[in-house]
Amino acid sequence: MIRPLALAFIVSATISAGAGAAQVDFLVPGVALESVDFRPGTSVSYLIISEAHGVRDSSLVTLAVERADSAGVALEIVSSPYPLDADESVTIRLTLCPGIRDIVTPEEFYACVGDILVRDGAGPEREPSIEEIEDFDIDRLFLKRREGLRREQRSPETVAVPAGEFSCEVWEYFRSERRPVEMGGIEAVRLEEEHSILRICPDVPFWGLVSSRVERSSSTEQRGGSSWAMRPRTTVTESVLVGFRTGRD
Repeated sequence: MIRPLALAFIVSATISAGAGAAQVDFLVPGVALESVDFRPGTSVSYLIISEAHGVRDSSLVTLAVERADSAGVALEIVSSPYPLDADESVTIRLTLCPGIRDIVTPEEFYACVGDILVRDGAGPEREPSIEEIEDFDIDRLFLKRREGLRREQRSPETVAVPAGEFSCEVWEYFRSERRPVEMGGIEAVRLEEEHSILRICPDVPFWGLVSSRVERSSSTEQRGGSSWAMRPRTTVTESVLVGFRTGRD
C-alpha cells in the first residue's frame, strides 16, 4: 500500500502564501508550478521529523527528475522510514504531460498525469490499485490559499543542514481561525492555529527549500464561558535538506 503521498511532508510543513497569479501553489508557499525546476538529473532528499501526541516519526523522502523533454516529465518519489530500511521503502514513478508548468488547479494536474508505477522495496514495478491511487491523494500536492493568512519576511540567515551551508531568505506564516461547533448538543468554539517558518535558497533545486517547520494546534472550549475546555492538541513537522543534485552536477 502506498503511504499517504510521499510529498505530503512538504505540504504538511508549509501553508500557502497567497501571492502570485496561480490559483494554488505547488508544495511550497508562493511557488507556482511554472517556477519549479524540472531539469533532468535534478533531485532533492529531505529528512522529515513529525511529532504528534508525544510520538515522533522520521522518514527520508527523495524526489528526482528522470526525464524532462517534449514528451513530458518523468518524476520519481522514494519514501523510506528513517533509519533507512530498504525493504520498507516505496518508490512512485509519475509521467507528467509536457504542459505541467502551466497547471494551476488539482483537476488539471489529474488530467496531466499519465502512467503511475509503484515499487515496494526491491520488488518489481507494478500498477497501483484504485485504493492506492486514492491514498496517493494528488490534492496534497497543491496548497489552497486560506483566508486570514499572514506572511512576514524575517532577516536572512545562514543555515547549516546535512546538505551544506546556505544563505537563506526566511519567511514566517501565521493563521488563526475560530469557528463554532456543536458537541453533544453543547455549543462550543474550536480554535485552530498554524505557525510555519520556511528557509529558502535559490541554489537548491526544485523550489529552493532548505528547511521548514510547522506547528499546528487546535483546542475546543464551551461557547460563552470556560466551564470546560479540551487541552490543545499540537503537531510539529520539520523538513531538513540532506542532499541534492542540480542537474548540472
